[in-house]
Amino acid sequence: MITTSMSPGLGYVTPDNRPTQRLANYLEERAAGQTAMIIQTIVPWKRNELEASNPMIHALPSCYDETCIPDLKKYMVDPVHKHDGLICAQLYCVHDWKPSDELPESAYGPSDIAILKFMSGFKAMTIEQIHDFRSNTSMALASSRKLASTPSRLWRALAAS
Repeated sequence: MITTSMSPGLGYVTPDNRPTQRLANYLEERAAGQTAMIIQTIVPWKRNELEASNPMIHALPSCYDETCIPDLKKYMVDPVHKHDGLICAQLYCVHDWKPSDELPESAYGPSDIAILKFMSGFKAMTIEQIHDFRSNTSMALASSRKLASTPSRLWRALAAS
């Protein structure tokens, strides 16, 4: 069985978006129950406490540089590997983005046109921001790749994308 990505909610990550023991317990229980692969969403940028407390922003673990690796390993990878399960990262790249620590996380896209009627307020990304976004996601993938103990074809495909 494979579980698709999820936004675990409050209590599963710290205010600075590090995984908690509660998330570790949840993932371990799934792996112990014979879930062969768990796909977990991670945010490829650093959130601040104000954003983390905003109910409109999904509470997700962050992986924006190598300082995130020890907590991701301890609270996500190790509990799943303990039961011979697999876990992989899915980067949160739906519509929200945080271009810098000083700017708030908000909806960005290739233009300011909303693709769905209920979604509005998109900011058109500049060419420089598109390059920065690519750099953010590449750094998150490179950092999360270091968590793979035995790279599988699936993990390599995700990390190479």
